[in-house]
Amino acid sequence: MGNNFLKLITIIFLVLYFPRLIGWFGWIFPQKRLKCGRKHRFALIVPARDEGRAVLPLFESIQEQSYGADYLNGGIGNADKHTEKNIDRKADKKSVDSLFDTYVIVKNPRDEVIDYAREIGAKVYVDEEQKSKGDCLDYCIRHILAAGKKYDGYIIVDADCRLDVDFLTNMNDALASGAQVITGRKLVGNYSMGYLNSTSKKVVNAITCQNGLVWPIIDELGNRYKSALGLTTMPITTGILIRGDLVEEWGGWIYRQTLTEDMELQRDCACKGIKTFHYSFAKLYLEETPSHTDTNRRRTRWMTGMVASDRLYCGRLLGRHGIRAFVDNYYLLSLWLVYAYIGTLSVALIFNLITLRLWQAAAAFLLIYIAFFVLSVMAVLADWKNIRLSCIKKLELMLIHPFFYMEYIFIVGRAVLGVNPKGWEKIGRVQY
Repeated sequence: MGNNFLKLITIIFLVLYFPRLIGWFGWIFPQKRLKCGRKHRFALIVPARDEGRAVLPLFESIQEQSYGADYLNGGIGNADKHTEKNIDRKADKKSVDSLFDTYVIVKNPRDEVIDYAREIGAKVYVDEEQKSKGDCLDYCIRHILAAGKKYDGYIIVDADCRLDVDFLTNMNDALASGAQVITGRKLVGNYSMGYLNSTSKKVVNAITCQNGLVWPIIDELGNRYKSALGLTTMPITTGILIRGDLVEEWGGWIYRQTLTEDMELQRDCACKGIKTFHYSFAKLYLEETPSHTDTNRRRTRWMTGMVASDRLYCGRLLGRHGIRAFVDNYYLLSLWLVYAYIGTLSVALIFNLITLRLWQAAAAFLLIYIAFFVLSVMAVLADWKNIRLSCIKKLELMLIHPFFYMEYIFIVGRAVLGVNPKGWEKIGRVQY
């Protein structure tokens, strides 16, 4: 496959993908802050299967939430941003807690997480039959509804997260958008070469930094402009708020057909016209693994779920009519343009290597590298202030990250061919 062919498919790809490329620059424009006129009651749900002491930073951040602190100081508007620092939290703990209840779901009835959860006043559910995150969410929500509890919103947070002190406050304000499904901004808590695992005392390696770029790609390069245009965002099910009336309509958690319940949710929201929204002021910090093996387990699960979700919903998505539906479908499914382009280049690379056309093979590889390099540069720029690395290290990150993303060629290929994991696999956590 000669250079003319490579030029042709590159031009075709750039033309077709251009609207998505323009959307990447949405992170440059500041998002407008919202203000909600009233305080809502939330159920904070934490799936915590085999997490151990890794849950402790999350539980601590839940206790430190500023949400409700203004009530303790004499009513709405009478407190500053961090009122909780100036009040007796123990004396008024009941008033704060009345605004949100915490629920923790485990699989093992002897899990040490149960004791940690009870220390912060959380309700614990044990679901020994769960096979996926969707299963445990369904179990918890059904029990909440069966108990007659009423909440304005359900917030789901993974056990390896840490919430910004104003996370719940900002999520409450985000309801002013009118959206039924709202996501917060995901940042990396251990995004530094100097971060130490307090148990093993090993420095978090470059894999951690490579992993971290996925979140600005999803949020800042994707969800920001989609929210501005009123398109369906990618609702990753950590740091996500779902309105209570929608959950009550579901009667539980209905997205359990694949390994990625969040991708099912996104496709179904698009099909049903459920409004989604991304609010970048609602921040939470995630732990990224330094393990390459764990990284590929997670990426394999994501790609397997994406392929399965698109197979489930593609007919319904393409069956929608109107210009708005067409535009929404474009942004929902345009990732397949990338896979098609990179896949074609990969075939050209292999063919040219076999036929000893080394210059053509080098050209195909260079195009693959450039495609991922541009993505890497945009991701680093979008998350520049949050990446706690020197400028030289950030440059290294941009240069290395394309090779990290090249592994997706094999992962996506296996997912398309049906070589998939059969269920949930434990991802290693930093233990505190």
